[in-house]
Amino acid sequence: INYSEAEKIDAMKEQLALGRVDHLLLGLDPTRPLIKTFNGRLGFEYLPGKFVKALAASGVSEEDILKITVKNPAKAWDMD
Repeated sequence: INYSEAEKIDAMKEQLALGRVDHLLLGLDPTRPLIKTFNGRLGFEYLPGKFVKALAASGVSEEDILKITVKNPAKAWDMD
């Protein structure tokens, strides 16, 4: 299933509205044709270069974006 960017953002915002910010992470498969390249670069640039900016533009707070992109991954990868 290929969801549009708007559908993905709406799903994230729905989870945020339910108070699940501490459980959200972002991920992607850069081999998918849709995001294999972004502005001529590898698809890894898609998340910070476009999707996170679109989340902010849709009204997601900087605090929530920081949790989703920095704090939650740090907790998920904590090996203690």
